[in-house]
Amino acid sequence: EILGFQDEIIIFKKFDEEFSDDIRRKMNGIPLEVCSRNPGGHNRAGVNFDAPCLEEASRGLEAQPGKEKFLIVISDGQPTGPYIPGLEPNENLKLAVKKILQTTDQKLIGVGLGQDTEHVKDYYPTSFPNISAKELQKLIAGLLKDMILSPEKYSFKPEHGLAK
Repeated sequence: EILGFQDEIIIFKKFDEEFSDDIRRKMNGIPLEVCSRNPGGHNRAGVNFDAPCLEEASRGLEAQPGKEKFLIVISDGQPTGPYIPGLEPNENLKLAVKKILQTTDQKLIGVGLGQDTEHVKDYYPTSFPNISAKELQKLIAGLLKDMILSPEKYSFKPEHGLAK
């Protein structure tokens, strides 16, 4: 499944869809969505409602069959937006990550796309900050290979703790 998120989930490809030319066309809008110029797109680039979107993506992944479940989050900015009243967006994201790690067997990986994305280290047990768009393809390819060969490396280990 390939999802984007701003103030809500943006579906680019569902689990049960074939990788068709229509899906490829939709995915071509991803870079334009990042700068709010995707014709007919959602176009709310300055908004990152990470926590509720992460939880929604996790619920969709949890409903899928499979032994190993990975959720890779590519983030280009700090969390924003409301979720649990009274908590800052970063605290909401920390709680969402904690909940997913404690209640599912999903492996969470955060990728910070672009400069000044060290924040992914604060939220995700496995993280790759400050990855340029040029480096992203190589990182994802290597990550997918490693996830297949050594999925246990990405399992949450309580002794390593959660983001503070």
